[in-house]
Amino acid sequence: MKHIISNNDTGSLHVGDFGSHLKVGDTVHVAGETNARKITYIMGAGSRTHVCCRGTGPFPCGEVEVDLNLDLDGSTPTDPKAARAARIAELQALLQEQEEEVEEVEEVEEVEEAIEV
Repeated sequence: MKHIISNNDTGSLHVGDFGSHLKVGDTVHVAGETNARKITYIMGAGSRTHVCCRGTGPFPCGEVEVDLNLDLDGSTPTDPKAARAARIAELQALLQEQEEEVEEVEEVEEVEEAIEV
């Protein structure tokens, strides 16, 4: 999603309300730069959201054209509701995986206790 944003800080990029659709690991490509930057930190909320991309040098100030690439299952939904729904589905899948891992650990612990007895 290409946007023109106003940035006044070289240490972070002001993404405003678009930040609610971003997550660490997404990329931002600044017009005129060869490589996209990977988002390593998101700070603020709402219209005051900024992103940081560690180790990529300073961001330009003033009016900046950026392409925000949301890494959601290999797609980049332009509809905010679709992006939010995709993110929720991704988090639910991660939670399910973690719950399954906890169950496996509990089963192993039960077997270990039975062996000790």
